[in-house]
Amino acid sequence: MADTTHAATINRRLLTITGTNAEDKVYDGTTDATLSGTATLDNVVPNDNVSIGTTGTGNFNDKNVADNKPVTVSGYALTGADAGNYSVTQPSSLSANVTPAPLTVITDNDSKTYGDNDPTFTWQVTNGNLIGDDILAGDLTREAGEDAGDYAISAADFSNGNYLITAQDGVLTIDPRAITVSADDQSITYGENDPTLTWQITDGNLMGDDSLAGDLTREAGEDAGDYAISVADLANGNYLITAQDGVLTIDPRSITITADDQNKTYGNDDPSITWQVTNGNLVGDDSLAGDLTREAGEDAGDYAISVADLANGNYLITAQDGVLTIDPRAITVTADDQNKTYGNDDPTFTWQVTDGSLVGDDSLAGDLTREVGEDVNDYAISAADLANGNYVITAQDGILTIDPRPITVAADDQSKIYGMNDPKLTWQVIEGNLIDNDTLSGNLTRATGEIAGNYSISPTDLANSNYFITSQDGTLSIKQGANIDAAINQALQAASSSEQEERMRQVNELPNGNSLLPSGIEIIGNGISIALNDDAEGDN
Repeated sequence: MADTTHAATINRRLLTITGTNAEDKVYDGTTDATLSGTATLDNVVPNDNVSIGTTGTGNFNDKNVADNKPVTVSGYALTGADAGNYSVTQPSSLSANVTPAPLTVITDNDSKTYGDNDPTFTWQVTNGNLIGDDILAGDLTREAGEDAGDYAISAADFSNGNYLITAQDGVLTIDPRAITVSADDQSITYGENDPTLTWQITDGNLMGDDSLAGDLTREAGEDAGDYAISVADLANGNYLITAQDGVLTIDPRSITITADDQNKTYGNDDPSITWQVTNGNLVGDDSLAGDLTREAGEDAGDYAISVADLANGNYLITAQDGVLTIDPRAITVTADDQNKTYGNDDPTFTWQVTDGSLVGDDSLAGDLTREVGEDVNDYAISAADLANGNYVITAQDGILTIDPRPITVAADDQSKIYGMNDPKLTWQVIEGNLIDNDTLSGNLTRATGEIAGNYSISPTDLANSNYFITSQDGTLSIKQGANIDAAINQALQAASSSEQEERMRQVNELPNGNSLLPSGIEIIGNGISIALNDDAEGDN
């Protein structure tokens, strides 16, 4: 029998996985399912090397809450040397429950004022949380009512099938409406009957036809003063009333008291201070307590005399001050006359009170001044800058007399030869002195005459109004003859020798050709040189 070869296909052996379970879970917004247990391969040929090589994953068919929800498993794979001979079927018929997630919702407390609209109610998740875009259906509701009080705000209508909602109520507080009720101020004059007491709403308002129950009352008393008017008994449960008292004023009777004006002179004692009722009147035997006072001070000026301390509780006293006028004390201050000599410093200026007197240790401020000038003259010395506010000062000027400065001016003696021009006449201050750059105006003069003799030289025409000048004359001697060497020298200094000799001949009336120069006289470059004995001198 011949051999025959046949081909055959060996199919992979199908394995199943057992031992796995799906776990229940709380809603988490996903389809993820948790697998538990130990995955085991069934239908493996003994001694084959094959096992489960990866972990499987489970998924619910959707994310929502439900019982016995199918779980689909995927991801299991085989490993081992013989794994290629097998295929595996993923576990099936697994299911588990997705339970609601716990969620606590609390309604926020809120408030409004009586008469206002409800606010928008809000809520918070205080335990757990909404997942992803999840929302709660339904609305918040509140307990009915509009009067002031507390009303429950409920979240019980909220729902979402994936959550187990615990609802906690909030509270809507309707607060009483705040209003301020003020009693109207009233007034009467002491002794009159009370007026009708009234009130106003001064802040806020009453709603609709609401009103307040109760009556106004006032503090007891009839004397002049302020008495509280109370609205504390007015009430309405829907209002929080701030009660502001009014005032019933029992006005004092008005009178005007005026202090009498007074005067005194600075340094004298105060006069008696008096007053009068100048408007209104005191009733019956009423009187005023207290004393008049005056503003402190003793200097010259006006000081208020006050009646402000006079009082009686049942009178409204208008106090009109009087005035105590302290008049300045009149004095006359006279600057003392003074003298000085031209060119000297001013003396110290002094003054006297020549009428009236200074009080106590009083003094005058300020300085004496004098009219400007240093030339010989009379200058006013003024006391006008002396001052003291407590005195009215009549200032009388003194006089500073600047006397001329005494000097003695002497004309210098001079001489010349008959026929010659007069020499320059000069002078000197021989007693006293000129001040700084002072000069004397005017010229020296001499007695007239040209013949030989003595002529007075007078400085009497020299002058300066700032000086008292004593003049002492000098002498101009006109001499004759050739024996007066000084005069000859004066006349001949600028002449030539021949001119000098001719002049000498003419003076001495000598004929031409006669010897002109006596023994001892020599012609020199600028004049002559004379050496005379006693016999050669002339009588001049």
